[in-house]
Amino acid sequence: MNREAREALAFHRKFAILEYAKCIGNVKEACRDFSVAGSSFYR
Repeated sequence: MNREAREALAFHRKFAILEYAKCIGNVKEACRDFSVAGSSFYR
């Protein structure tokens, strides 16, 4: 997988987490549900 594809995948994953967080009203819980560390999410 090339760099551009990895960046696009990371963007779509973060976007999905943000959309979910918006629905439930909590970014920390959304990160936990997606098995993503909060510190790595904000990079």
